[in-house]
Amino acid sequence: MVKVRRVKVVPFFILLPCLFFTNSLYAEENAATMYQQASSLFSDVSPFPHDEINKVIKDGWKEGNEGLKAILAQNKEAIEEFKKATEITYCDFSFGKAIVKDFLAEIPQYAQEIKLAKLALIEGKLYEKGSKLDMAVDNYFSVLRFTAHLGQQKDFILMSKITEIILEKLVCASLSEYAKSPKLTIPDCHQLFDTLISFQKRKVGLENALEEEKEFRKNSIRLIEKDVQQKGKYNENFYQILYEEYDRLEDEFTGYFIVGFKENNMTVFEEKFNKFKTELEEERKPFKLGWKLFNGLLGLPQGISSPSLNAKILFETSMPNWSPIVTKYYVSLTKLDALIVAIAIKLYEFENNKAPDNLQELVPAYLEKIPEDPFDNFKPLKYVKKENGWIVYSFGPDKQDDFADMEIDEEAHDLSKAKGDIVFQSF
Repeated sequence: MVKVRRVKVVPFFILLPCLFFTNSLYAEENAATMYQQASSLFSDVSPFPHDEINKVIKDGWKEGNEGLKAILAQNKEAIEEFKKATEITYCDFSFGKAIVKDFLAEIPQYAQEIKLAKLALIEGKLYEKGSKLDMAVDNYFSVLRFTAHLGQQKDFILMSKITEIILEKLVCASLSEYAKSPKLTIPDCHQLFDTLISFQKRKVGLENALEEEKEFRKNSIRLIEKDVQQKGKYNENFYQILYEEYDRLEDEFTGYFIVGFKENNMTVFEEKFNKFKTELEEERKPFKLGWKLFNGLLGLPQGISSPSLNAKILFETSMPNWSPIVTKYYVSLTKLDALIVAIAIKLYEFENNKAPDNLQELVPAYLEKIPEDPFDNFKPLKYVKKENGWIVYSFGPDKQDDFADMEIDEEAHDLSKAKGDIVFQSF
């Protein structure tokens, strides 16, 4: 866990908690209502230029982006409403409704909010180009607050986490470039450091999302029984055995997955699931069934009389591939941790007129401990001091130490196999 170093005499920082979550006039409001209002003001562009916008977020504002300036002008009011929404503490996109968690549930959509968040980021880049750093960082913090709102959700957690990961990657890229600015002052550095710490403390893992998705799948499978009952072909004993076996498999493999997630090692889960699929293939061969599976779900066994085998086939077809999500989660988390360490180093430089020789010099004055690298068996992040600056880095998803000489391609199709390290360098 990282902590904020106490600032002795800077009254401005008494207001820092308000910079992250404002409690004033909006304390009893639901930010989701204002996000809806912002979305209603959004002037959609078809097709929305995601690639061009992502390039500006990554590389900064270049000449030839006049079309993006026009989109910003069209959506100025919507962006401002979006930013106001992020200042509210409480956010519930389900609006307190009791959600029946199955595939028929009405799922909240974040498409418009994602677009507005991206527009806020490129507007920030435009402010940076005009040397309006205070306005730029205000935009970046607003997007960070929106991702924190996504992390608050108690329903549709996985969808919220995926959206959070996408936006966190973009906002961290913008804040990383901002952190390298030679115009960054000591108050700027403290503000950035404290805000990132506040955000980090609100982050949660994927465990709740995985448990909720298990519940979604169990409930969705039970919709088959309702359909069969309506058709008048129902065998209660058949479904009782089917659900018991299906639930057992869901509980067992979700348990394997959560352990794999916590260790950032999906090997055991994947080995057990592949073994399960191999054994299932042998068990179903005599029936030569393919999609005739559902004959056995019509109440009277017509294809496969075994409810247990039906349960296994249903489980195999419904179990998603979680590994890419785990990799993206840890890449996002590591980039945030590396940025926090980098800001701590800059604070050290401001106060000591030199970079630390090793990261342990930051403990405990700036950090309680050095953040862990999930791609290096959760050992501390690496640090290299050079003549022209310094580097903080993680081994990256390939779990190989490239000594920060090769940076990961975050746009790789399969991020889990992408070569290179996750790097923050000061120069």
